Parts: sequence; structure tokens; C-alpha cells
Amino acid sequence: MTIHQASTFLATFLFCTILWAFDLVAGTKEVLRVIADTASLNQLQHFGTYTGHVQFSKGKAHLWAARATTKGDEKNQLILASLYGDKEQQAHYWSQPSPDKPTLHAYADIIYYYPKRNLIKLQGNALVKQGANSMSAASITYDTKAQHVVSQSDSHNRTILILQPDKKTL
Repeated sequence: MTIHQASTFLATFLFCTILWAFDLVAGTKEVLRVIADTASLNQLQHFGTYTGHVQFSKGKAHLWAARATTKGDEKNQLILASLYGDKEQQAHYWSQPSPDKPTLHAYADIIYYYPKRNLIKLQGNALVKQGANSMSAASITYDTKAQHVVSQSDSHNRTILILQPDKKTL
């Protein structure tokens, strides 16, 4: 496997796991639990704002943010979830996709999730890591339908992929 194939595989695997876990906001029959210091939900405008140590959890998937907003359509289906970190801690998503795999963590200053557009964007000091494998960049965007990962650098952060060899093939 070439480095390009390995990096594409890692990025696709990491983001497919994130996609599965972002079902946290809608989908499965598991209970969605939201905890925040305050919540403001506007049914007519299909908009929600959550502030202060915001936690979303559903099954094995978890999100933490200092502040979060949700926007729905006229059918109350999620259009956009925005999760914001603060000066002390970035927005953080984590899940253990299976018992035999390490916990997957995704961090960014802001995490955007657009389910109808099949898009997840980690903006600002983005990091996705599972065990010793990781990908970091100024921003990382994943088109879940096309299975296409795009990272962008800025003047402070270049894209860095760390891929450990598969222990089974050694």
C-alpha cells in the first residue's frame, strides 16, 4: 500500500466512523441526551442554542462544546449543527466504534455538521486521532457521500498524517 493509499484509507476510515457517530443527532433508536447550562429552542424558527459545558451523547458517541447551535428545516430535520470550543478547550467528539478498536477523537475550534449536504467540517486546529494514527490540519472537511477528505493549511498549521504500520502485516 502506498503512502497516498494509506492516508486516503485512514482519512476515510476516521471520517466514516465520525459519520456513524454523528448519527448522535438523529437516527437510531438510542436516547439522545443533551446537557447544557442553558438551552433556548425556537420551534417556529427551528433553531436551538445551547451554552455552557454542552454535552450531547447517544450510545457510545459523545460531543462536548462550550456552545452549540442547531438549525432545522420545516420538518424539524437537522440542517446544521455547529459546536464551538472556547479558550480553554476545543469542541470535542469521541466514540469507540467497536470494542477491538481504540476510541476515536476529533477536535476543532468549531465542528460543523451538515447532514443533508453529507458534510462534516472541523475548522481551526483540526485533529482526528484513533490510537497512534492521526490527521491534523488547520481545517479538515469530509464529504461523506463522495468519501472525499480535504485538508487545508494556514500560516501556522500544515497537514500532518501519522500512520502506524498495520501490526497484522508485519
